[in-house]
Amino acid sequence: MSLALKLAEAEAAYHALMTGQAAVSFTDQNGERVEYRGADAPRLAAYIQALAGAVAGQARTHTARFSTSKGL
Repeated sequence: MSLALKLAEAEAAYHALMTGQAAVSFTDQNGERVEYRGADAPRLAAYIQALAGAVAGQARTHTARFSTSKGL
């Protein structure tokens, strides 16, 4: 199954979840069946972002923090 198809399935699952369906399930990128409930919406959104990044050919984003001080 292609990443684009997995992304489409995950987006459809998120839509169904957010529009009131009790639980949504689909097969994740490892071939395992995953079930999400309303409380899992943030996890599903994170999974969609990871898939979208993979489809776009991007690696996971990393945070860089800088600290500066005036005059030093």
